[in-house]
Amino acid sequence: MIYNIFFEKSELKNFILKILNIYKKRVDYLKIYIIQDNSRNVLIRNSNLELSETKQNIKIHVDVIKNNKFVRTSFNSLNISMVKKIIDKAIYATRHVASDFCNNVYADMIFQNNIKMNLCNINIISLKDIINTTISIENIAFKFDNRIYNSDGINFYENFSNIIFGNSNFDISSYSTSYYFIMSSVIAQYKKKMYNGSYYSVSTKFSKLDNIKKIGEMSAKNAIYKISPKKIYTSMSSVIFSNEISYILFEYLSEAISGKNVYERSTFLKNSLGKRIFPKWLNILEDPHLKYGLCSHIFDSDGFSTFSKNIVKNGILKTWILNNYYANKLGLKSTGNSLGSYNWIIYSSLSKLFSLKHLLLNMYNGILVNELYGDGFNVVNGDYSIGVSGFLIRRGEILHPIDEITISGNLKDIFYKIVNMSNDFNRINKIKCGSILLSEVNISGK
Repeated sequence: MIYNIFFEKSELKNFILKILNIYKKRVDYLKIYIIQDNSRNVLIRNSNLELSETKQNIKIHVDVIKNNKFVRTSFNSLNISMVKKIIDKAIYATRHVASDFCNNVYADMIFQNNIKMNLCNINIISLKDIINTTISIENIAFKFDNRIYNSDGINFYENFSNIIFGNSNFDISSYSTSYYFIMSSVIAQYKKKMYNGSYYSVSTKFSKLDNIKKIGEMSAKNAIYKISPKKIYTSMSSVIFSNEISYILFEYLSEAISGKNVYERSTFLKNSLGKRIFPKWLNILEDPHLKYGLCSHIFDSDGFSTFSKNIVKNGILKTWILNNYYANKLGLKSTGNSLGSYNWIIYSSLSKLFSLKHLLLNMYNGILVNELYGDGFNVVNGDYSIGVSGFLIRRGEILHPIDEITISGNLKDIFYKIVNMSNDFNRINKIKCGSILLSEVNISGK
């Protein structure tokens, strides 16, 4: 069933056409944005199948504009009679909302290009093969070290999506995507204490997932590495955010430069456009058309074309990320980002990047962080406080694991304190970057 997505996409386009033909003369502008997901989720634990389920979900968002009055409604039914009732109520509701010229949509920005991207790669995998694969991963983890004594589950997940846009000008576009995910989570035991370790691989193409040996062994290693952690004293210390979690610093940036926060002046970067916020060597490129990109989009939910852009160039913030409405509010043009940020590539203009090993030697003494706990980020003032765990580094080598510590500061300062980045780019997130070395940061310990 989940492999009929191309047929289903055709059916959804016909559904949109029916709606548009009914309402083309009743409103100034009508937009329909559909996301249809077909997914399968399989979980095994200790060689036993604990979960096997398939799901099909559909989300339909309809925007109505009449006399510059805007109403949005959402539903998950393809029943034309029911849909008509919902849209009729939305049109009636426009009588009771304020007129806002910022709801205007500019036709020249609507997606019309015939971009071809290889975002949907269907690999037909039987349930038997999935079970055999996940059990093999679990066995690899158990064999890695005799301290791995239990499984917290091996999870396989796949999803195939149709994304369709249509509006009352009869601009209709669509594309399909695929997503594959495998995660191994195991438990180590030492002196009656337990330590969880996990590792996952994700890709838009099944063949690009990590091999089962790596997935199993890395989950076991990550559990073993946590054994017998120690606490450290409060201090100022250099810190490396490993490539597993370094992307979070740039996710905060994405939130801070979103159009809504900029317009409402509820961001610590509200006056930073065109100013340097990172070291001169740091650059961020957004590429929504990245081949096999986990967050590649041909158009956004406004129906506007997506395009590559410099977010940061030579340390300077070059753009906000805007949907149509907040672009109009700010007197700017949409950047095609109504779905948020897309594939961000963090890169350096330095002649050579260190390996992680050399980055550790460059830091010499400090902390390597590879796990975060909680979310203590205040987008209004940039204050940042988050629980972390990782390893104490002495003379460029791992001394022992550490936990129960907190890193705090202000992101404006933290951005400036990025000293270097290693070449171990993590490609399993929509933000792709290596490990990040920060100069002295406040560490709260015992």
